[in-house]
Parts: sequence; C-alpha cells; structure tokens
Amino acid sequence: MRRSAVLSLLDRGFTPLLTGRTGAGLASGEDAELCLALVADGWDTWFQPSLRFQHLMTPRRLTEGYLEGLFYELGRSVPLIETYRQVIWQRQGKGLKALWRSPVPRVLAATAKLGKRRLARMGATSPADVLSARISAAFFRGQLRAYGGYWSQGPALRRSIRSWLDNPAQGTDHDPARYETHARAG
Repeated sequence: MRRSAVLSLLDRGFTPLLTGRTGAGLASGEDAELCLALVADGWDTWFQPSLRFQHLMTPRRLTEGYLEGLFYELGRSVPLIETYRQVIWQRQGKGLKALWRSPVPRVLAATAKLGKRRLARMGATSPADVLSARISAAFFRGQLRAYGGYWSQGPALRRSIRSWLDNPAQGTDHDPARYETHARAG
C-alpha cells in the first residue's frame, strides 16, 4: 500500500468508521473500508493472486464459538461497506445500479441463501456442514442487527463519507513527493 495514498485520505479528512479487532471485540471490516476509501479517492486497487502469507493463530481462535462470533461481527460491518460502495457507484454515474445494489436486495438474497443452507442442514450429517450452517447463520444475524440501525444511520454515514470526499480545500493530489514532505514536516 502506498503511503502517499493513505496520507492523501488523511489529508482530506478521512476518519475510519470501523475499528477492527480490539481487546476481546471481534469487529472487522477496517481493511475493506480502507480499500473502498482509496477507490473513492481515485486510487486503484487490485487483487494479487501470487501473494501468500502465513497467518498464525492461537488455539482459542480456532474454536467454533470464536468463528461464530467473528462471522457475526463481519456481518455487522456489511452495511458500512455497502455504504461506501453506494457512494462510489453514485460518483461513477451508476445511480440506478447503486440503488439496486443497496442493502435491501442484498439482505433478501442473504435470506434466501440462508434458507437454502438451513434446508440443507436438516439433512447434514457431517460436522463441517453443521459448522458451515452455524457460521452462515451468525453472519446473517450480524447483518440483520446492523441493518436494523442502518435505516436510521445510513444517510448520516453517506454524508460522513461524502464530507471528506468532497473536501475541496485539500484536493486529490496523488504526487508521492508531496506527501513524503508533508509527513516529515508534520
């Protein structure tokens, strides 16, 4: 990740709304929020299939309860991530498409998917199938909880994102030299 890209966001007033995991909390989505903020700011992101890393995890993080809690919190981050996507699509002139990609159709699709999984679980015999269904249900419960507050908070979230995107005082100068100097001076 380019330092200049992150400094450009901060220069414009970007403040992350997702905090990530802290203490015993399992909140997630801060990495996706940062990537979408960079895209909204005009930067390119891409997937690098050759990238490999080793993620060492403690035994506590390999339990079914931990996985359910993690996926519940992942589900709770979905409305904010969707809000970023809507803002980006609207800025790209895809207003009607952005409306269709709003949370409502996604929640309906997730409900249908969960229903299929529950039906499949009734005949599931393997522990992996049952765990998969439990994790999917936890993710869905997290989404439902978050979308419950989204209807009242959605407009404020979009205004918050647009406020730093529309900040004309700072501009979108992607010159790395400018930010290296800025970082040393600040």
